[in-house]
Amino acid sequence: MFNLGTYSYGISRKVTFDKPGVVELLCNVHPEMSAYILVLETPYFATTDGRGFFNLENIPPGDYSLSFWCEHRGFISRKVSVKSEQITVIDAVLHTDEIKQAGREIPAVAGER
Repeated sequence: MFNLGTYSYGISRKVTFDKPGVVELLCNVHPEMSAYILVLETPYFATTDGRGFFNLENIPPGDYSLSFWCEHRGFISRKVSVKSEQITVIDAVLHTDEIKQAGREIPAVAGER
């Protein structure tokens, strides 16, 4: 966990994250608030849109391990083979029940359920 603490208005602090991993941010004032920072060792990353879809571009052809991260499940990895001049589609559902409970529509994808 990571917490900068509280300090006066107008004061800022800088932090450099030099080790890969997940950093959880907490709020001393609002305990229900939290956030996460993923410190990665790669320039290839994306966040999902409102429907849960993402797009990675300009990935060189080759075999990769694609990792997904979810607050409730941690990391999930899939083997991916990227071919030149082709679109590669990866399907993964991370936490279907929690998405339904939050009232969000679940994308129609095949894969882990």
